[in-house]
Amino acid sequence: MTTLLIHRARCIATQDDANTELNDASLLICDGRIERIIPTTEDTDELVKQVDEVIDARRHVVVPGLINTHHHMYQSLTRAIPGLQNNRTTRCQPLHAQRPAARECHIGLWPQPHGATDQPLCAAVPAGRCAIAAVGRPALAE
Repeated sequence: MTTLLIHRARCIATQDDANTELNDASLLICDGRIERIIPTTEDTDELVKQVDEVIDARRHVVVPGLINTHHHMYQSLTRAIPGLQNNRTTRCQPLHAQRPAARECHIGLWPQPHGATDQPLCAAVPAGRCAIAAVGRPALAE
């Protein structure tokens, strides 16, 4: 069993009917599921030593269960370009730079402003939906 402690979050937004916000509380996660919320009043010193991983969340807002459904459908077609795989951080920063590598990355990841036609972009939408469905996320198309 893998355990994670999101420790002493600045705020845990529970998203319950009362819009409860817990300050300086912690979340214990076991095998990817929330096991329990630990209030500020409970001592967590021993738990910190027992879990597999601890994330110091003192400067973070935690929203349990939030799923990022943002997905650029047309990137389903461009993510397989060898020059863009596993190299986005170094090749794409900064995107606005005038360097050829940054421009190449920008064109590969965001083709629409650079002359992509409607046909491949329309084909990307079902491919993107399949990719999202494969990982079990709900999706909004764009």
